[in-house]
Amino acid sequence: MANSHIVPARRDDRVWNDWLRAEIFEEFRHEAKDGDWWCRLDADEFYIDDPKVFLTSVHRLHHAVWGLYIEYYLTEETLARIPDWNAKPAESPLEYLRYYWCDYCEPRFFRYRDGLKWHPRDSAPTHMGLVSPKLIRFRHLPYRFPKQIQHRLRQRMQSVADGHQGDVRGGWHKIVDDDWRKKAVRPASELHFDAHDGNIEVQWEKLPYYLGPWWRRAIQYTCHSLGIWA
Repeated sequence: MANSHIVPARRDDRVWNDWLRAEIFEEFRHEAKDGDWWCRLDADEFYIDDPKVFLTSVHRLHHAVWGLYIEYYLTEETLARIPDWNAKPAESPLEYLRYYWCDYCEPRFFRYRDGLKWHPRDSAPTHMGLVSPKLIRFRHLPYRFPKQIQHRLRQRMQSVADGHQGDVRGGWHKIVDDDWRKKAVRPASELHFDAHDGNIEVQWEKLPYYLGPWWRRAIQYTCHSLGIWA
């Protein structure tokens, strides 16, 4: 947080739900102008593709960009490099977390429009617009070391007990205990190795149908072009 570009908006003890992002959007939308990109950014994500360069290449008719979710796991080989399972490793997780699986994508960026509406209790703006076929890649590192994973699992179980209503990748409501091995450790033979050369293996056939059917895209294009959808 020690960065002049980061402005902490608020801190409260409410149970996390995805629609809380709508409140931040409404609070700061006055600083945006048409065409500005808004990003849904989580603290455990590290972009492979430079967003500034990537978004410049997105066609002007496309209003939203989905992210390719590259999820990293601990392996027995990785655990052998962590001398104290209860302590945070000295090296960066990007160095020792090298095994991943990629079969998922979800929204990450959208273009701002003055007429855009994000209603309370909605997880995203209404009529956000056409989705770009281009997927921006990011590394998702939710599982860094045993103590952190255990804390993460306990926190999510407590959130569900306190009223968390949505669901996230991995399913908060499916977490039944804090056994970090069960959730975060996988055999290296079942994963891909990241050599940090820019090449990522993707299970394309398993990705969500993020573009939607052609007829829906045609309707979106027509309605946005004619100003029916602001």
